[in-house]
Amino acid sequence: MYWGLNGSMNGVYKGYTTLGYAAVGTAFSRDQSKLYVTSEITAKATSVNETQGTVSVLDAATLYTNPSKAVLHSVGAGCSPVRLEVSPDGKLVWVTSRQSNRLLAFDTAKLDSAHPEGSLVASVQVGTSPVGLTIINEGRHVITADSNRFNAPNSTTGLTIVDVEEALKGKQGFRKIPTGMFPREFAVSPDGKTVLVAQYRSNAIQALDVTSLL
Repeated sequence: MYWGLNGSMNGVYKGYTTLGYAAVGTAFSRDQSKLYVTSEITAKATSVNETQGTVSVLDAATLYTNPSKAVLHSVGAGCSPVRLEVSPDGKLVWVTSRQSNRLLAFDTAKLDSAHPEGSLVASVQVGTSPVGLTIINEGRHVITADSNRFNAPNSTTGLTIVDVEEALKGKQGFRKIPTGMFPREFAVSPDGKTVLVAQYRSNAIQALDVTSLL
């Protein structure tokens, strides 16, 4: 990749890698050696009505030089997995599984290994159609944006505050915070004290004090 004389950016085509359908979320491992990617529908799907999705693990060094050979493996991640975040210590990958209404946690040591079976270590029931997620409190809590994207009947819209330690023990039923319509994405202030939530259908940003959420 280099800059042209007229200020444009130029690059050399390296190729591509094939994943499942509707690849959405991406995140690097903390050491930058792996790239995790969600696909809403597995590559083995035979119908657009199938919603089982995957998390794929790609070798970063290979991706830069020979993309078609970068995929190490893919694992099931519920129905329509979308966003993902890596924990501050790099030991977990958290994934919102939108159609499953769940937050999933994968052990990165197992996920990155040649045998990723058993890498799913937590599956938490959250609100309806979780999309965005963010990690706060130095990795001790995860917040999901439960979007109710498709306006399902008897559904919930808001945030779910998940205690990581309890989730890894199998606990369910975490605290929920009401929001406007279609909470979607997060930003956390540099000092970690404020969470900002973009509310897609309310045309608003909601600011939340982190201490009030815990």
